[in-house]
Amino acid sequence: MNVDDIDWGSEDARNLRLRTPDQVDIFLGSYVLPAKFKLADFLNGYRYFVFGGKGAGKTALLQYIRIKAEEKLGATASFFYFQSSFSKNDLQAFLTNTAKANDRVVDDSGLSDPEEAFLFWRIFLLAEVAMLLKRAGVAEGPAAEFIKAIEAARLIAKAKNVAKRYPSLQRFSVELSKDAKFQLEGTFESATVSDLSTYLHIAEDKLRGVFLENTPLFLFIDEMEVFIRGDETDALRLGAIAALVRAVRDFNETFRDNDIRVIAAIRDVVVEQVSTVQGEISRIIRDNGVAVDWPLSAKEGFHPLERMVLGRIVMQDAKLKQLRNGDFDSAIAQASKMYFPQDGSLRGSLNLTWYRPRDMALLFDEAATIDSGKGSFSSYALTDGVVKPLGKRLWEDAISGLAVKYGKQELDGVERLLRGGKDIYSREELLNRMEELSHSYDEVAILSDSHKWMAVIEDLYRAGALYTIAKVSGKKNFAFRGDSMPSLTDDFRVGVHQVLLKHLSIRQGATNDRVYRSPSPRLPRR
Repeated sequence: MNVDDIDWGSEDARNLRLRTPDQVDIFLGSYVLPAKFKLADFLNGYRYFVFGGKGAGKTALLQYIRIKAEEKLGATASFFYFQSSFSKNDLQAFLTNTAKANDRVVDDSGLSDPEEAFLFWRIFLLAEVAMLLKRAGVAEGPAAEFIKAIEAARLIAKAKNVAKRYPSLQRFSVELSKDAKFQLEGTFESATVSDLSTYLHIAEDKLRGVFLENTPLFLFIDEMEVFIRGDETDALRLGAIAALVRAVRDFNETFRDNDIRVIAAIRDVVVEQVSTVQGEISRIIRDNGVAVDWPLSAKEGFHPLERMVLGRIVMQDAKLKQLRNGDFDSAIAQASKMYFPQDGSLRGSLNLTWYRPRDMALLFDEAATIDSGKGSFSSYALTDGVVKPLGKRLWEDAISGLAVKYGKQELDGVERLLRGGKDIYSREELLNRMEELSHSYDEVAILSDSHKWMAVIEDLYRAGALYTIAKVSGKKNFAFRGDSMPSLTDDFRVGVHQVLLKHLSIRQGATNDRVYRSPSPRLPRR
């Protein structure tokens, strides 16, 4: 089998091909679970948040839980994505080419009032449960009464008096009353906010009487995105995400015994930002969730991400089918010999990444294009061949991830600071470069004047773009390997990850003997 015949996975797990049994088998056969994850905790409703860095594999883990819930429990499931997490073009492509039968995109635009947002998510979750009950064929007794109550609440949300107070509620498209079984008598044109609250309480009370041990329901919510604008709306929009977190927690705690689960993914940097506005959010997520990361150094044997890559080969190469059916570990080892004949080439490619499933999919898609028509990977493809295009994609990913905390001008300053510079800086050298560039570029001056540069360095380290060098031992420390960041108030040495050197035109081994001076006033530019 040639390397370009293999499906290496998807850069974005929203685009995972899981439409056919074969595609599901490849995914399950090659998937490696994060170290701290226990499936039973999520199936039983004791954990319901998945959090981690951008590209860490949160959406893929949600898909894994969904498949297992359907297999093991006969669950009825739906998957929801937020419109804010797609660009316009990506959204259209997703809806046209990728979205599966029970995938939905939620219009979360304009949700800025935390009180309205909490009400929005409360109605949203209840309305979607009503739809799942109908899909599961559970629509008698208390279930029918619940469905009628939430349909009444949905119609009340559109009443003039309610719309003035909560305009975002007008976007609900769920319509159950078209079904003759759930026709409602009367109208709700004059209903009030108090009426809405009453019907929501009635709906929740009726749902408590619906027990689904044999037909559990699972709602999966992919991560909600937020971008800093630098104005007074930032805190409001972060508050809207906090409202979703609380709504998910409250729903799971209320309906755990009814076998209804809501499982949500959220990025760790979003958790951090939301927690600056409402501090309890971090505790809620960490107490009731699991982190998705891959820090194991695996000095012996295969790293989990290497096993994912080799697992995809084993699940697709017919020559390995008999071996994998008998001993999957032996098949993994054989795939390594067949497709990575040069010693250490697979580990070397892993070290070009930031230890994320997304990086591995990007790297091997690119390498397979370079080695198209070949039965194994060349050393060139896995080193010089992939480094520039991979570095470009990873840098774009890092910058888009930082948009949760920083505005565009600040992000431009970050790139200006690193591009064309050195691969390794001491604290003194970094301050010298920042001072020098501040005279010519306002975007760098913003970082310097606001002292944000330390926070930026820390965030780039957490993302994987930078590493630190221990003063005594000279050991390189990487966040994605589980190494902690040293204090930036003391002297330090920080380096740019090797995968970014070509893309950012960084000079390796460059020296800078200038002595740090106190910043001088900037002169006006001509």
